Amino acid sequence: MLDLIELVKPEAQRIKYVFFDTGLEWDATHAQIVRVQKRYKIDIEPRKAREPIPIVCKRFGVPFLDKTISAKLRILQNQGFDFNEAGHGLEHLKIYEWWTERKTGQFALKPDVKAFLINNPPSFGISDQCCDYAKKYPAQDFYKEYKPDLDIQGVRKKEGGPRASAYKNCFTKDEAFDRYRPLFFWTDKDKQLYKKWRKIRYSDCYEKWGFQRTGCVGCPCSIKAVKDLESAKAYEPNKVKAAYAIFGASYEYRAQYERFRARFKR
Repeated sequence: MLDLIELVKPEAQRIKYVFFDTGLEWDATHAQIVRVQKRYKIDIEPRKAREPIPIVCKRFGVPFLDKTISAKLRILQNQGFDFNEAGHGLEHLKIYEWWTERKTGQFALKPDVKAFLINNPPSFGISDQCCDYAKKYPAQDFYKEYKPDLDIQGVRKKEGGPRASAYKNCFTKDEAFDRYRPLFFWTDKDKQLYKKWRKIRYSDCYEKWGFQRTGCVGCPCSIKAVKDLESAKAYEPNKVKAAYAIFGASYEYRAQYERFRARFKR
């Protein structure tokens, strides 16, 4: 996306590039940022998390499966909810419809997830707050400080997930500033053709380690978190150790869920 912007923008156009550094990033990601800055002769401003991910996870809990489920489970745990009950005590909360499976659509609670939680209540804190403190809140601070006219992001519909599903097209008009997603309709093939044409080099996470996506080191919201950590162990062992120290309970719980789901489907 950055290459595309630099290719077509007017010379006098003012663009501010920002990287929200969660504090749990691969060294390969930082090296890629340095490489990109040199190639395009630009500055990419790093913005730190409001609070480090390890501290946030220790205070609120770690993610499990995805952000939506993690946010809901945090509410349940804060209420001292007994997962063996059928939603009693939640009638006054919006989460009631989610737990009782009255909420439909993409963010509805799946029957196998609910059955797993009832049969295997979590023994550790679960939350989505690490993403808020590492990315959401710093982004809000950035917007308040710079007051941009246009926010440009590399979200693609093809990738799926909550972010891509939140939009129907590549442009959103907002009161504060407009949002533009120039790659929104790009396919994987489009991306590879452009990469070859422009001689773009991704970070080592992709080029050497075989990652398909990157983000916070070992984020439990990725189904490939443990697999990716194993691939990265030979390159950045200390980061891998840190991920297991922070998110280890979630990895084990997810493995337990995957075994349960396999039996549940039979």
